[in-house]
Amino acid sequence: MTKPMKLWDCYKDEFNAEEKFKIVNGMSFSPEVTHIEAVKSMNTYDKMRDDDVIVSSYPRSGTHWSIALVDLVMHGGDIETVKDRHIHERSTWMDIPMAVLTGKAEMSIEGTKEQENPMVAAESVPSPRLLSTHLTYDFMPESVKQGKCKVVVILRNPKSVVTSLHVLNDVPEYYKVVPTIDQTIEATLLTDAQDQMIYGSWFNHVSKWWMNKDKLKRNIHFIFYEDMKNNMGEVIKGLAKFLNKGIPDEQIKKMAEHLQFEQMLKNPKTGKAFENLKLTDETIEFMESDSYKAAHMRKGVIDDWKTKLTASQSKRIDAFLGPRLEKIGLKFQYEQRTRVCNIL
Repeated sequence: MTKPMKLWDCYKDEFNAEEKFKIVNGMSFSPEVTHIEAVKSMNTYDKMRDDDVIVSSYPRSGTHWSIALVDLVMHGGDIETVKDRHIHERSTWMDIPMAVLTGKAEMSIEGTKEQENPMVAAESVPSPRLLSTHLTYDFMPESVKQGKCKVVVILRNPKSVVTSLHVLNDVPEYYKVVPTIDQTIEATLLTDAQDQMIYGSWFNHVSKWWMNKDKLKRNIHFIFYEDMKNNMGEVIKGLAKFLNKGIPDEQIKKMAEHLQFEQMLKNPKTGKAFENLKLTDETIEFMESDSYKAAHMRKGVIDDWKTKLTASQSKRIDAFLGPRLEKIGLKFQYEQRTRVCNIL
């Protein structure tokens, strides 16, 4: 069995890999993208608003798709208002500077560090704000933990998550040793350590939100990626109720059609989310590779993991995560249903 890896052990020496990852409260972050000081000070941030809505997801769990969903519901289902807006203009990232996402600042350690703390910058954003993050419950401002605003948590089955994550690692030009899929599985799913993968382990992220759902009560709402695929109309209904938005069934039907994964993929405002990034010379080779370009929005298939994971790998994941998920009462869909209903 491959030993658990730390991602930076695989990078080429000339990339100054050790500088590319910073540990905050035991968790790994990339300062090329993440504003480290924002993460460090997040717990003590005291200017959250009652009408803020936060979308939190583990990487590769349908983040941009879900942002498009939540933003549309917050706009009362007005498709015309949101359809031509770039996905990075539809929410404010809590730990990533807007200038980096929109290409106004270089995606680099210095480029991110020089930007204003994104939570401070967000103070000029009019209410109601849609905030997004890959951070989990432990990193949230204390007021969020006390239920000051609403939180939407996106959950995706771990076998699909690790499959999608590994596509990002499968770029030989970026590594001195290309991580194997076993290493990606170990670093993401089969560990309780939080410093082996950016934003920590998958189970840590989902379990911290799930185990605090009773504390947050009416201010937290969970959406499963698989439900977005199976019946987007019902997902919209549930989210609209959570956000206190009265949207007619006929409009929900149109929203469900608009939000189909295939439609999001075709729309360059969502399907090409990272097209405006301003890259350093050392990251251009990676970000412009065919593997990376194909990785952003891939197939949107629930059980594509079957084409990447062996039966042995799948069983190892089940053996490790199965008891942990059962203990907290969290279940996932791993296979596509025979019949699906995408629209009301």
